[in-house]
Amino acid sequence: LKLIGSDGVDLAQTWKTNPAGYFGIAAHGFPNYFIFIGPNTPVAQSSITSCIDWEADYILKWAKKIQEEDIHSVDVTQGAVDDFNTYAQEFMERTVWKEHCRSWYKSGKVNGKVTAPYPGSALHYKEMLDELRPEDFAIKYNTRNRFSFMGNGFTKRESLGEDLSYYLEK
Repeated sequence: LKLIGSDGVDLAQTWKTNPAGYFGIAAHGFPNYFIFIGPNTPVAQSSITSCIDWEADYILKWAKKIQEEDIHSVDVTQGAVDDFNTYAQEFMERTVWKEHCRSWYKSGKVNGKVTAPYPGSALHYKEMLDELRPEDFAIKYNTRNRFSFMGNGFTKRESLGEDLSYYLEK
């Protein structure tokens, strides 16, 4: 199965020599594409099932935002990918994963980039995924005005004739 991005780039070919993603869940040039257990996820620091659960929650937050705000596509920026991977490699310099040995987490190289483990603890990874960082993404909307999702200016509660003072404390 080939995964071809918006610029005609094959993700497998790109990652064959340099697996560089964004928190292991997104790749630049692949709009609306989110993955599980990509490069630099806590595969060595935690249970994989916990990581998948946290990643699923993060992806669902994006799905909700995309649906509610009439977004056409989200694509992590190359700058965000580059900055994350620079941080990751600088972090790895202080770890045993950077030691002189050939390993799968260095793409089979003795002195390669550490592309498998996350640059931090599993709990740190979870907390980084707790909130979206829309500033790291190029967002395209379905309309020319990003605020068109606001509709007619009234809430669903108002349209259904529900309690309009629900926010007042008793």
